[in-house]
Amino acid sequence: MKISFKKSIVIAGMLSLSACAGTHELSGNSEVYDPFEGYNRGMMSVNNTLDEYVIEPAAKGYRYITTESIRESVKNFLDNLKQPLYFANNLLQADIGGAGLNLSRFVVNTTVGVAGLFDVATSYGVDNDKEDFGQTLATWGVGAGPYIVLPILGPSNARDTAGLGVTWNTDPVNIYADNTDRDGIVYTKAALEGLSLREENIETLSSLKETSIDFYSTMRSIYKQRRADAISDGSYEPEFLDEFDEEYES
Repeated sequence: MKISFKKSIVIAGMLSLSACAGTHELSGNSEVYDPFEGYNRGMMSVNNTLDEYVIEPAAKGYRYITTESIRESVKNFLDNLKQPLYFANNLLQADIGGAGLNLSRFVVNTTVGVAGLFDVATSYGVDNDKEDFGQTLATWGVGAGPYIVLPILGPSNARDTAGLGVTWNTDPVNIYADNTDRDGIVYTKAALEGLSLREENIETLSSLKETSIDFYSTMRSIYKQRRADAISDGSYEPEFLDEFDEEYES
């Protein structure tokens, strides 16, 4: 699956926005650069409605019909599929050690872990070094750019949205599905990832919605801090990480 001309133009445009807005990088106590707040709030309202009537009920149903061990195996399987992408991004960041961890995890969990259903690598002491293309762009000096709320996917920024586009087009599973006319595989994987993530955060999101004075501002701040923490490899000390467990870079 190759990146189409139109997709390349969109990605290039997003990177240009990021470069122009480099002074608004999401780090420290700086404010989030949010010039499209009107649109973003509207899109978040649409997303929240979709979540209330479709996604959250589906997540609760998923929890109801599965056991914790089954859900853990699903997460392990999906994470194992991402290891080649983590590996590639660590190489692009010149992090050979991180790439070695990704390769080791993929080999061990794919074989001993039965196609990744069981996270044997962690029990062997092999850490998970998750790196996405948005993080890679950040290490190359690309600024975060304006904050953007994406349809369904939620909080992002120009740089990370560009990263999502590259990730989608370089994902080995997506490439295989596209070349064999098995698009259903792509959509099934995406649905499982979203369902698994939403189930994991049912209580957390409900609590945030109930306690936040401005849910939009809360989610924007959480996203800023999550990404700053991921890009700095854990050296950033955010306020909300203990309260919100999500994996937008995956």
